[in-house]
Amino acid sequence: MESSLAGRDVKDWVRTAVDLKSYRELHWEGNFWDYLQLVEQNPAVARNAFQRVYDMILHHGVEERQEGSEKIIHYRFFDDPIGHGEDALYGLDRPLNALVGILKSGAYGYGTERRILLLHGPVGSAKSTIARLLKKGLEDYTRKAEGRSTRFIGVWRRKARIRSPARCMRSRFVCSRATRATMLRDLNRKHKAGYRLEIEGELDPACRHRLQQADGSL
Repeated sequence: MESSLAGRDVKDWVRTAVDLKSYRELHWEGNFWDYLQLVEQNPAVARNAFQRVYDMILHHGVEERQEGSEKIIHYRFFDDPIGHGEDALYGLDRPLNALVGILKSGAYGYGTERRILLLHGPVGSAKSTIARLLKKGLEDYTRKAEGRSTRFIGVWRRKARIRSPARCMRSRFVCSRATRATMLRDLNRKHKAGYRLEIEGELDPACRHRLQQADGSL
């Protein structure tokens, strides 16, 4: 059998097989100012986990279904459009409505974002399928422009990167609390999603200590 690479340069084959533009976007790296430009262009980059998951579910659309005299919201995300229905859920609109309600509450900062969510039910009640759908959905959503996500890798000192042991997702505004509050106020004016963007937490102790050593302040 003749090789599919016959007569072709391996580099040409790799170039046609890999979407370099997409790869660069997914593996973007930049400094703090580069990150601020991203956030200014798209404040949704700074969402927390609850906001991102809630938006991901809404991204696939909703519809109303009539059950007797009651109208039930059906979230199309749970039809598994990403997997072409392989993990689609049926007959669970009420418990899924309750689940999305908890995620929405966390997105809006009503308290559930500080709780641990436990899926409880008998064997075969789709607990693992729900978890798999959320994982699959986030993997797909964060590859899209509207689901773009970043994380803090580390700090630079004397032209050397000091990697964060936590590689945290939240502590990305490396500036004073007063400056952060002003930035968030301006971002929330632009980001009209209903909920507020909030940046909580600080840098991990290792990076905070190294930055203080570098310039004496944080």
